[in-house]
Amino acid sequence: MITYTVKKNKQSRISFRIAAAIIMLIPAMQITLFILGYGRDHKIVLILCIFLFLYGVYLFIHTLRKSQYDHVYTFDDEAMHVKHKYGEDVIPYGDIIDVNQIIPENENLYSIIHVKTEKDQYVIPFSFKKEMADSVYKLLLEHTTISSLKEEASSEKAED
Repeated sequence: MITYTVKKNKQSRISFRIAAAIIMLIPAMQITLFILGYGRDHKIVLILCIFLFLYGVYLFIHTLRKSQYDHVYTFDDEAMHVKHKYGEDVIPYGDIIDVNQIIPENENLYSIIHVKTEKDQYVIPFSFKKEMADSVYKLLLEHTTISSLKEEASSEKAED
């Protein structure tokens, strides 16, 4: 069993939330002035303010996604477990469609593993941990290959 933790920066979430609040505040003031009767002839500015306000809402909602918080990945013999702020996801190895390892030119700096399932995609970064990335990638490849071979064998038995 391998456990790996990906830490996310809390300060970046806070700064995005502050930026989103500012981006929503300025157009909200302009829209309020328009409703009160000032600047009735500037309808294009009103439309731009509405879009800017909606972009601020999008930024704020984006900071609440589970990908913005710390993740703990646990790889055991049966499934990959992902613990995050909103609970835990259990991904059986049979549900994994594709596993890729992205290695840059200077492979000692970082490595990335991309795990694709039917519903989600998981990007697991490894900074200065090349050996850990290699061991996790080998484990994922072994278990996904074994589970796909089991599925093929069971489908062949069902056909017979």
